[in-house]
Amino acid sequence: MIAYADTSAVARAFLVDEAEHEALKELLFATPGCAVTSDLTRVELSAAFRRAARAGRISDPERLITTALAEVSRSGGLRTVNLKIREIENEVLRLLAQHRLRAADAIHIATAIVAMDGPEGVQFITRDQNQADAARTEGFEIL
Repeated sequence: MIAYADTSAVARAFLVDEAEHEALKELLFATPGCAVTSDLTRVELSAAFRRAARAGRISDPERLITTALAEVSRSGGLRTVNLKIREIENEVLRLLAQHRLRAADAIHIATAIVAMDGPEGVQFITRDQNQADAARTEGFEIL
């Protein structure tokens, strides 16, 4: 079974002060190719790590960003799928109309739906409750 990982889960795999850090690191990176994410995750990780640095949670955001972007890439441990906004736009708009989602969260669900040819047999990894509820309603198994 393959999984799609949202940034809320991926960031926790890199931030050592997060409660689920070790479990998510193992889940996402122990078996290369078992999970994918969107190219959008790379941008969101950079933002999350800079916020963590401003909050005093990490001291060297540039090092963590460099490490994460190497791991979260087309050839990294967590493979990225190409974000094709024109292909997912209608799906994103439908999700926003039907669920309580932020735009980026809808983009992740839509990317998973399109990239995986639907939710059947796909696990969706998120730590955002609204996104988890929407993904579950769309037919994904939530991890």
